[in-house]
Amino acid sequence: MTGFTMELNNLQIEEGKNTPKVDWNLANELLVVSGKSFPENTKKFYNPLTDWLEKNQIKGKKTFEFYFYYLSSSSIIAVYQILKRLELAEENGAEIVVIWKFDQGDDDIKRIGLDYEKITSLTINHLCVGNN
Repeated sequence: MTGFTMELNNLQIEEGKNTPKVDWNLANELLVVSGKSFPENTKKFYNPLTDWLEKNQIKGKKTFEFYFYYLSSSSIIAVYQILKRLELAEENGAEIVVIWKFDQGDDDIKRIGLDYEKITSLTINHLCVGNN
């Protein structure tokens, strides 16, 4: 994977042709995943994210922002695995805020965020981006 940097408290992945940008740094309150997600090998792309969440104990308040233009079915499952790890962090005392952004008129991405809210214990803030 090009444009990939993982350190103990920092995970940076540049946006690729089929993969989202990841900007996670525990020194920041806002951790972002944004772009399109239909990698050739979903596990190869997303396993470092779930591994990073397992290795780094999240403390205090952290906001995870997800803003996708497209999510493949395998990416939907991978993002769910990330949300499950965020649930564990919350159970261990972290204050997790999830922002689910979607473009105005993108009912598919909006619905995916609503489904995640139903199947996790996380509070997900839905934010429509675009002309209102």
